[in-house]
Amino acid sequence: MCAVPDRVRRCRVIIRPRMFFGHYQASARGVFFDKDGVLFDAHALCLTLHQTRRDLLQMQHGVLAAELYDQTMDITESIQDDGPAMIASLDEAKTLMAHVIRKVSQQDWDVCRRQAVAITDRADAMIDLRQVPILPGALTALQTLKANDFVVGLVTGDNRSRTLQQLKWWGLYDLMDVIVTADDIQHQKPDPEGLLKALNLTHITVDAGIMVGDSVNDWQMAQSIGMPVIAISEHPDLWARAPVKTSIPDLRSLIVVP
Repeated sequence: MCAVPDRVRRCRVIIRPRMFFGHYQASARGVFFDKDGVLFDAHALCLTLHQTRRDLLQMQHGVLAAELYDQTMDITESIQDDGPAMIASLDEAKTLMAHVIRKVSQQDWDVCRRQAVAITDRADAMIDLRQVPILPGALTALQTLKANDFVVGLVTGDNRSRTLQQLKWWGLYDLMDVIVTADDIQHQKPDPEGLLKALNLTHITVDAGIMVGDSVNDWQMAQSIGMPVIAISEHPDLWARAPVKTSIPDLRSLIVVP
């Protein structure tokens, strides 16, 4: 006969709600989102930024500079998904504008770079963020995750000032446990510095996190540290050969089952 111990240690088992992205069930404690193209309309933001920067550039350097800037950023009648206006980081955008200024003005590179930085910073401060709508399902998805005790983070290549303005304007700021922007790191996507910082600040391990993004930079960043990726795309065939767990059109496809 086996003796029964006088004291039995009782462990509390935490049963976490199940999280689904479409048909894919994700196992994670923390969900980290890109901003533009996932939470906000990336096309609207990038087009508004480009037009404002272009107008300021034309005022300073003329029509030829504006037309060359359109060509450099691959803007024709619309904005291209894989063009520089959509995928270039803020610093890269400044460098491309400096290149345009140098071609039309023949000034020293340092002068062109300073002018490009000034124009870009001024344009960024001028845009009306109300012209950049939140994407369908984004607010509800974040509210659902927080209500079910998931950690929610943001890892974006945008600057901190505009990021905070957008999040506060649309009511997303208080739903974030951590916000990492281009101003908070030295190396931009696809370098994993921003994602690693978000993990460190929230005490989430790589195997307990999942990245939700819309660009190749997002999945390369996450893949480099072994974190699974959910792609947001209206064209799932574009992700057929990418190592993503699934592709969904927007965050209305995210559901949590208690």
